[in-house]
Amino acid sequence: MRIKRYGFKLLKIIFALAVMTVIMINFETIFNALDCDALTISTSKTDVTDLPSKINFLDDDKNTFIRYCKNFYGEDLPIGIDNNIYQYYGNVNGYRFYRLQPTLVSYDNISQSEVIGGFTFESPYRFRPENTGLYIISDESVYTLEEAYKLGLIDIEKAYQLYKEKTENQ
Repeated sequence: MRIKRYGFKLLKIIFALAVMTVIMINFETIFNALDCDALTISTSKTDVTDLPSKINFLDDDKNTFIRYCKNFYGEDLPIGIDNNIYQYYGNVNGYRFYRLQPTLVSYDNISQSEVIGGFTFESPYRFRPENTGLYIISDESVYTLEEAYKLGLIDIEKAYQLYKEKTENQ
């Protein structure tokens, strides 16, 4: 009787260790949101109407951006998102505003600045495929910040306010 009881306890311990090992090995995959700075707490006055309608927009937008990059670099490269660069600035006129850089694509330590609509957007690096790494994404479409402004998709002043909020708090 004692052997059965100890055998069952030992089996439970082995099972718990196996589950913990699997979680530890796959921690980054299982808890992907912890790997980036996308959901930082902000003291800004974000209105609930500014939040994207789809809760999984971050992953969807990452995949959209990867497809956009593959148009430049080809389908064969295993391109991902560089989580050290990845930053979600906020929602502008229903579009999501990011700084993004694909993996496997180098960036230079040469600061960049770009004047769009009278506002200066800066970057500590020269990114690729767009120099400042600033993008506007909606559903399946990716635009550089300048393209979105020229097409009249976004209010550049609101984009600049979001950009300044994030860059000043770093």
